[in-house]
Amino acid sequence: MSQTIHMTDQSKSDLKTRRDVQLVYFHEYAHLLQAVTTRVGIAAFRMVAHRYHNLLDALHFRPDLASPYRRWSAAASVLPPVRSFLESERAFQSAYSLLMGGWRLDEATNRRELELAYLSVPHPEARRRLLHAARSLNGAWHWIPLLPMALCEAHAESVAQVLAGTRSSLWATFGKEPEIETLYYTTVPALAYHPFPSHLQDPSLVAVLVDHALMYPQPDRAFCRALKWLASRKDDGSSWRALREALFHQFDEAEALDRCDAALNEATTIYRGADNDMMAMFVWRLGLSRAAIEARAKDPAVFLPEGNRTTEMQRLHQLVPVPRVEFSDTLSAIGEVSELVQAHQQILSGAAHLLKIVAADPEDGSPHGQRELDAACPFRGGVCQHDKTLECAQAPWARGPIGGDGHFCHYGQVGGLLAFDLANDPARLRKLVHEIAFRRWRERGSPLWEHARDWDEARHELGVPEDVWV
Repeated sequence: MSQTIHMTDQSKSDLKTRRDVQLVYFHEYAHLLQAVTTRVGIAAFRMVAHRYHNLLDALHFRPDLASPYRRWSAAASVLPPVRSFLESERAFQSAYSLLMGGWRLDEATNRRELELAYLSVPHPEARRRLLHAARSLNGAWHWIPLLPMALCEAHAESVAQVLAGTRSSLWATFGKEPEIETLYYTTVPALAYHPFPSHLQDPSLVAVLVDHALMYPQPDRAFCRALKWLASRKDDGSSWRALREALFHQFDEAEALDRCDAALNEATTIYRGADNDMMAMFVWRLGLSRAAIEARAKDPAVFLPEGNRTTEMQRLHQLVPVPRVEFSDTLSAIGEVSELVQAHQQILSGAAHLLKIVAADPEDGSPHGQRELDAACPFRGGVCQHDKTLECAQAPWARGPIGGDGHFCHYGQVGGLLAFDLANDPARLRKLVHEIAFRRWRERGSPLWEHARDWDEARHELGVPEDVWV
């Protein structure tokens, strides 16, 4: 959703000089291509945007609701918009897990390596049968689901190798006993290279197959169907571009593009009717995907890197620039990115993180949530150019309305847009004022009777209005 690439362990200068850092960057950039230009990525974005649509409806009636949403049960019993959001959120968590495929490893017995089988998995509406591949690890068998999680990781690793011009350490594990954390990265390539052992050194095979598969609602079946078709052909020396075009025509990918375009039009109509600044940004984001779908219709291999890697990097960055890369030492954009697009992107980045906060539940350890500590602003370190306050370690943040004078951080702007306001949470506001006031009093070593001054300064620092009692 956010189109931000996080490389907070590497500096910007490392990207120019180190191949290992280039592999990391291009791996993440491939995920951006997936999110913007494929049907699977667009479907995932629509799910997230729909959550915001329902969330804004809920907050319109109860802006005082504090995160996480699992604490909203009392309001849900009397307010239909809140109840609707909770119901849709539960459905989203299940559907998104099914769409992307989790990192869960299912045990299998008495199988052969890379054996394929349809296994039933739970779904909110009905059980679904999805393709899994059997992998052996330390004498035990595991089923790896061939869903977007595994497909996207394999695609990202293959594209990274093509663009960086070097081999991934994961690719070097083929033919050796795998490690459990590599199974999701290596299962799809292992399937692809099994009928094509002569292509083991060329990652473009995986890039071609998965780029095609991600354009269908059932990418697991599309991948295996395309692999079987390619295996039935004689190796005629066709280029990877020619093979990508052949897949496009063989399996009527044009129809898949038409369906994707129709879904984009439907979502755009809904979000335009919401009359909300955040929804307007979603419309802008959907416009990027529409342009990508149009480009695919003209050239099925348009997002497939091949040839001179420097030229290909420039070409791809022109098609899909990166509005925001967060290095350890700076924020940067790569490609031709206007200031307006960068502003949109920063707000979408804040929105993406805030939605995680809303879904978090520090009390239950849910795999879809996160601990309260993780709710702190993730960029309150060196890359943030704004003044730091105690709010940066809290969540949500509300440091100013959207469209402000630039003094407030973009995460705070999103917090204001979503109506998360500290003044609407008196207990939490009092706690923050007390923490700041106590810190000032302790630093000064002032007598206790002067603590009122510290309290007033804390109110001022947080921007608490005079008519709000804390």
